[in-house]
Amino acid sequence: MKKVSFCIVVLFSVLFFSSYLYAANIYVDKTLSGNITNGSYSTSNRDNSGSDGDAYTTVQAAINAMKPGDHILMRGGTYREGHIDIPLSKNGTSWKEGDYNKLSSYPGEWAILDAQYTARDKEPVYGATLGHAVYDDSNAFDLKYWWFERFEITGGGNSVGGAGFFGGGGPFKFRYMYIHDNYSPSGGQNPAGIKGHHWHDSLVEYCYFNNNGMQTGTNNNAANIAIYSDYNWSYTAKDGYDNNDKSHRPIARNIIRYNYFKNGVVGFKHKGGQIFSGRNPSGGHGWDDTYDTYGDKIHHNIFDGMRAYAIGANQDFAQVYNNIIINCNKGIMIQYEPAYPFYKVVTYNNTIFKTNAEPLVRYVSDTFSFEPRDYYGWDFNNIFDQGSSYWSYYNARSLNVALVGSSGPMYNLSNYTASNNYFYRPQSSEVIVLDNKTFSASAFEDQTLTHSPRIAYQNAYVSSDPLVEGKTGAARLITRGAHSLGSGVTISNGGIGILHPYLAGVKIPSYVGATNPDDHAWVAGVLGLANVQNLMHGGEGAPDWVEGSSKAIGAANPTPKPVGFSFKQNP
Repeated sequence: MKKVSFCIVVLFSVLFFSSYLYAANIYVDKTLSGNITNGSYSTSNRDNSGSDGDAYTTVQAAINAMKPGDHILMRGGTYREGHIDIPLSKNGTSWKEGDYNKLSSYPGEWAILDAQYTARDKEPVYGATLGHAVYDDSNAFDLKYWWFERFEITGGGNSVGGAGFFGGGGPFKFRYMYIHDNYSPSGGQNPAGIKGHHWHDSLVEYCYFNNNGMQTGTNNNAANIAIYSDYNWSYTAKDGYDNNDKSHRPIARNIIRYNYFKNGVVGFKHKGGQIFSGRNPSGGHGWDDTYDTYGDKIHHNIFDGMRAYAIGANQDFAQVYNNIIINCNKGIMIQYEPAYPFYKVVTYNNTIFKTNAEPLVRYVSDTFSFEPRDYYGWDFNNIFDQGSSYWSYYNARSLNVALVGSSGPMYNLSNYTASNNYFYRPQSSEVIVLDNKTFSASAFEDQTLTHSPRIAYQNAYVSSDPLVEGKTGAARLITRGAHSLGSGVTISNGGIGILHPYLAGVKIPSYVGATNPDDHAWVAGVLGLANVQNLMHGGEGAPDWVEGSSKAIGAANPTPKPVGFSFKQNP
């Protein structure tokens, strides 16, 4: 009996560890005269005098030769291979060691993938430097369980579109990446730094995005990050969301955090609206909170110099918080044009420095005849510095809610709450627009259209009480905790300090703005991502400058904590 039990244990162990044992490190070394396929590559000598594994002269050859679960390490240098395709046959199966694929630079070195704008406009390329580019709403062409870390992607794009990375589905991880100058002169095919259809459970963190999408203009099809929705909003609005519909997969549960977005047209956007709730109560498919945890989380990012807008949060239940926006034409767009409104999007603790137009806007439109004119959403603890007064087809101010133009019946705003937002040195004394009505902060507190509480702070500039800690570097983006909001209230204690309206275990802070007065090292850390040396030496887990450090990563990351680099035994 003991022998039988022992055999069972041995068999189980073999099955459990088989994927780990047969996963390999594969190397890419452009200095080699040819591929090494007998395992004799030497990482120290960079020739065939060792036993470290197989090595290839191109990234494409390494991907073609890999098995699912392998890790590819690229030696330093620039790889000009045009489009590098990732076949679907290489997909991973989980984030367990040995089940996911990883593409990264060799430790202490820096690899650059540069397509030189030569990738053709044809499936599965579509102008992308890396990926498997297919325009498809189903999951038939999804890439799965790919981890990209510590390398550079550039040169994606052609005359009609393109991207640095183009791949659908996921989940993906992008960490410590430098993604820049992937663009097209045309916005028609939504050129971007990284993009794909219906990403889910993916993580983009500690990356530097610079000048992706288009070099000039304000065509908001172009972005640094663009994720396509399921394009099924008409069906979902009428008949409710069907999570079993494999032909239309949604954008769901992605995290975009601690990234630096510099220049470009748009920072981050959901391309096309992603809805998870019906809008048809008379047809039995009204407002539905079943999927209220499916919203993406966009937080602790810095957006600087976006020519259209910083964030397009076009998704039911999206969460946008602790972002810093500066030198952008517009700030946060919750529906970036008049169309059906999104349901229960929450923004809080964002700092939006002077924009040319709308710092924060929530558009609506009577897209569906059966949709009730009810608006749901929350805006807490945001700072609007030098909020603009801007005329489009409506009279915009700092915070713009349920905009339908200069006429038309009012939306029911009794399920919308805005409180503890700070309007600092605004261009107009009227700082909030509800439908077509404008309000000063004090008038907003007196109105009864929106749900309580309705606290609003408004101040003019006072030289003795600056908003931020300094004029250069991170200090120009960090708000002073002692800055007065009036009547003894400061940034440190002026936040609403309540539980999240519907996400369990989440608390809205008791301070105002993006930077915690007691924990704001992340600002310098994110700005430091513009230094490739910091990307090159990015380690496992969270860097010590993230807010809350390791405690924060456990609360926010839907996937296991990253394990960093480690050599694995080759078979």
